[in-house]
Amino acid sequence: MARAKRTEKKGWFQLVAPKIFHNQVVGEILLTNPSDAIGRIVPVNLSNLTKDPRRQNIKIKFKTSSVAGEKIHTEPVGYEISSSFIRKMVRKGGTKIDYSFNASSADNKNLRVKTILLSRREINASVATALKKKVEDILKKEMNKMSFAEIMQAIVAYKMQSGTKKQLAKVYPLKTFEIRYLGVEKGKKTEEEIIPEAAKKKAEEVKPEKEAKKKPEKPSKKAEEEKPEKTEESK
Repeated sequence: MARAKRTEKKGWFQLVAPKIFHNQVVGEILLTNPSDAIGRIVPVNLSNLTKDPRRQNIKIKFKTSSVAGEKIHTEPVGYEISSSFIRKMVRKGGTKIDYSFNASSADNKNLRVKTILLSRREINASVATALKKKVEDILKKEMNKMSFAEIMQAIVAYKMQSGTKKQLAKVYPLKTFEIRYLGVEKGKKTEEEIIPEAAKKKAEEVKPEKEAKKKPEKPSKKAEEEKPEKTEESK
């Protein structure tokens, strides 16, 4: 008689936020083996972490990283403002600028940064371009000096946004400046790396086609002369 398979008992494991969020428990998960949870993404409302209802439109993404007893520790990997809240921020009569770029942290993490700039009045294209350049220069420089955890802490505390807005006022005084998204880009190539490869591939694909269309060489004059003429018999 075949023995019945023994089913492993499942248990509840706590998901713990990192030190910058005071090691708060952000949720629980039912698992047989806690190591199966490693690498999962857990979105948490920022208002639950800060106990501030005004931050309910922001989500922090955590990634499960290690297990200690009945606790699964996490690390932050993303910050995002809801699109519905962004739509409420936009008012008629002003200009909305969405601008995104890649940056790097001091601990060598590739980051994707998405910003939104709102003015009270319409601004022309040259001013908008100057603002984009300035915001990229400011944030790239700041983020390059900080670890990802420090960057997250500065954004959650709203220090990075307020500091950037003050510096942007030298170009144009904005109504609102927000970092609407920050995320770790794992294993993604930058735009500068992608474009040359795509161009090279395109050139390799086009080359054989050009060779295929190459016109056949005309016979030389000497070869034409040596060609036997048709005789009456051959006709």
